[in-house]
Amino acid sequence: MVEEIRVAQAEGSKEARWASWKDGCHLITKAPECSATYCDVVARVISYFRIVEASVYSRFNWYVNGADWKPLHHDTAAFSQRRLGKQNITVGVSLGGERELAFRHVQHGTLAYFPQLNGMAFSFGRRININWKHGINALPPEKHDQLGRISIILWGWTDLAADENDPEYGEAVEGDVPKAEAFHRVCKQFQKGKCTYGERCKFTHAEEP
Repeated sequence: MVEEIRVAQAEGSKEARWASWKDGCHLITKAPECSATYCDVVARVISYFRIVEASVYSRFNWYVNGADWKPLHHDTAAFSQRRLGKQNITVGVSLGGERELAFRHVQHGTLAYFPQLNGMAFSFGRRININWKHGINALPPEKHDQLGRISIILWGWTDLAADENDPEYGEAVEGDVPKAEAFHRVCKQFQKGKCTYGERCKFTHAEEP
């Protein structure tokens, strides 16, 4: 995947250039679709988890070595009104060097750690995203030269997700988000030929039946 992206960079694609994420924790590219292998992995994840394709956002993260990391955070759907009814699942695919996925509960601080081996995938739902922050720990200095890692993250909507409004799953710390299926609604701006959100739009870009 890295080599496929480098080919696009050599061919002059500005969008394919490596960009530093946030405070230089790791690298991303805005045009991962130039990698056929990346597209194949994304398609497999969408198929396996039965994610609605119109709801999918994805990202290519490159942890160049053991010094790269990701701070604890919520995915955007925990607080974004635009993604409110579009995302109820996060899926991550880990390729390359082994790293550790960390979770910290926002209310009582409980920590949980999950090793991510080459070829593993994880997923979690909306309530986890609200109640817990997650991130990738940096390795100790003596392991900074360890093999790099690619992380492919997808967010979207799937009917396979458990109904997290069920009391069995506990109350959401930051309040309930009502289940919605906004991606099934037709974009009125698109129908008028002037939607400014493009692929980021949470509504369907299709003719109304």
